Amino acid sequence: MLNVCSIEGCGSLSEKRGLCNKHYIRQYRNGTTERIRKVGRNLCSIEGCDSPSASHGWCQKHGHRWRRTGDPEKVITTETGEPHRYFKDVVLKFDGDDCLEWPFGKGQKGYGMLWNGKRPVGVHVFVCEHFYGKRPKDAHAAHTCGNASCCNWKHIRWATPAENNQDKKEHGTSQLGERNGNSLLTEKQVRKIKEMKGRLSQNEIAKMFSVSQKTIWMIFNEHSWSHIH
Repeated sequence: MLNVCSIEGCGSLSEKRGLCNKHYIRQYRNGTTERIRKVGRNLCSIEGCDSPSASHGWCQKHGHRWRRTGDPEKVITTETGEPHRYFKDVVLKFDGDDCLEWPFGKGQKGYGMLWNGKRPVGVHVFVCEHFYGKRPKDAHAAHTCGNASCCNWKHIRWATPAENNQDKKEHGTSQLGERNGNSLLTEKQVRKIKEMKGRLSQNEIAKMFSVSQKTIWMIFNEHSWSHIH
């Protein structure tokens, strides 16, 4: 027997902590299962910060600090030019076999970043260009070690998109399904949805899981979540 959401009058299937997907997301984002009507955007929860909240109650700046240091208020200063000096004197001369962690700024996915004069670019891209020449058409700078912050040239190569995706699957770093931060469904929910095919209409299933009918159609037709059986 399928459990239903513990929120009175909801009726949707319960998935996490007694809540349906919709109410779980509200609790996760806002700290309450009640719908919050917003006038404009909420502000960052850090005292004295007037920037709009981006995720987890923090603005982009404080969210980046948390991802980098584990503390949204911790500031790490870097001497001007030090990342480029490190790249030139350490990364390009490194000859070890272990991962070489990039110790400076990183992007949201963990890749080391280095300024190219106009914008930040992945360090692994600079490594590929230095050791393997100009990027081939549609090629990715791929890690064979699965460590996004690694800048050891022996662990990085130009690869086709298919090769890079296969690497990610083998390393467990693929952004399929629940690993995708934009996903509104869990693997458990998708399995239940697939079990309901032919028993209920797509609109009925979509309503139960608080998603669009198009999402259900894409699941049924293997355009998304095709790795779940």
